[in-house]
Amino acid sequence: MAQDLTSGHIDVATDSFAVAKTTQQKGAYAGASINVAQGDPRVKASQQPGQAAVMFTKQNDALGQALSAHIQQLHADGDMR
Repeated sequence: MAQDLTSGHIDVATDSFAVAKTTQQKGAYAGASINVAQGDPRVKASQQPGQAAVMFTKQNDALGQALSAHIQQLHADGDMR
């Protein structure tokens, strides 16, 4: 999508905020303004954030603890609400 915008094949694109910002940090979307769209009560998905999961075996306790610690830090510093 970034290539299509840059080449002028398309004028506007919709992407997830996280993907667009990450792509921009890697050099795409130069000069583009990437913002989170305001929620619309008619569109339930715009009112509630998407759900994500990281699959790992229960036996990998170290990974589970590391993920939990990271998520707690994201909440503490405001990067995750």
